[in-house]
Amino acid sequence: MNVYVATRNRTKLRAVRDVFAEWTQGAQVDVGAVDPPAGLPEQPLGDDIARGAVARAEAGLARSEADFGVGIEAGLIRLPGTDAWLSCQACAIADRDGRVSLGLGPGYELPEALRATVMAGTPLRQALRLSLSTDDAEDRGAIHVLSDGRLDRYRITLDAVRMALLSSGRRWPEAPRPENSRPRTSVP
Repeated sequence: MNVYVATRNRTKLRAVRDVFAEWTQGAQVDVGAVDPPAGLPEQPLGDDIARGAVARAEAGLARSEADFGVGIEAGLIRLPGTDAWLSCQACAIADRDGRVSLGLGPGYELPEALRATVMAGTPLRQALRLSLSTDDAEDRGAIHVLSDGRLDRYRITLDAVRMALLSSGRRWPEAPRPENSRPRTSVP
């Protein structure tokens, strides 16, 4: 299986490779990178996140040998019914049958000063330096900095890709259950 991702970001490529390997139960999955399409905003806000993810997925699929194209876009989206803007990742997966499925990773509010800087047009990585006097030198994402290392971009990207696969209607293979285990129906 060939999967092309419209990014050069190693964290996103690793997450796509790991989720597709999980989904195919270890079958051969070749993940390649292509350049993202021109014209995408450096720091997407609102609807630009989903549009960017879909444009990236379609760019990945445009590779003649791709079975799937994947696009992952991170930015701020407004939580409906509130004034809150959440930082999250959207993933789009396009296939040869013309289907595009979408999924989101976990979302969280940025500290006010950081959010205001991003909303004013400064990319989040640069806003971290300006607002919090810190740098994301290891490229683990703002979530890593803000959670004191408890969370990172890789893990939330995994969730976004998993949600897009789940949304596609494709079944995940049944996970093997250990002997003597049964689903829990209540919490003691």
